[in-house]
Amino acid sequence: MPDGSGNITKQSLYEFVDRHQKIDESIEEAQYTVRALKKQKKELRAVIAGAGFILDVFDETLQKMQMSFEEREAYDRELRRNMAWMGMPLGTQAEMFSQEDTEVPADVQVERVRQAGTTAGKLGRERSENPWAPGSLLYQEWDSAWMQGREAAAQDVVDKPKRGRPKKDDATAAEKPAASLRRGRKPKETAPVEPVFASEPIPDADPADLDKALDFETMGSA
Repeated sequence: MPDGSGNITKQSLYEFVDRHQKIDESIEEAQYTVRALKKQKKELRAVIAGAGFILDVFDETLQKMQMSFEEREAYDRELRRNMAWMGMPLGTQAEMFSQEDTEVPADVQVERVRQAGTTAGKLGRERSENPWAPGSLLYQEWDSAWMQGREAAAQDVVDKPKRGRPKKDDATAAEKPAASLRRGRKPKETAPVEPVFASEPIPDADPADLDKALDFETMGSA
């Protein structure tokens, strides 16, 4: 075990304990937020299923939305080939849906494509993940929005304040309880600035000793 006693001070101990506790509190707060978001997601999936959507198909839809056009086409071709070889062809889109069911207004589709491109750029996804056919209008819209998303993310990094624990005013502290209180634990006590030692009790004086002292003082004055 290394001996670092030469660099150890009382003040450094208090500082390290305080920083360690603050990090633990931040971790608990983050975990609390994650649990709350997972609960919201679970409730949302129940609503989606209640609306009539098959959750597995919904999840696959989200997965394919992250694929590029080429990846999605290759995936679809292989799936259709496999199902055809198994004697269970999937059919074509025209057979399954009418044009009215699949038609999306142009302005709505462009807006959704731009939103998806902006989000992909902000999240740092690859530009090559553009899900639309290269050279198409929607491909260009997604690509343009991706560039804007990247620029916005870079600007956020520049404008982001330096790391540090922000000071909370009394109102904010009252609104959000400490992580240790939310979990029902007793808050940790901070180390005292100076150790406090109890002084030894003074023994009671013997009455006989007091009489002797008085007699000695009387003899001295005489």
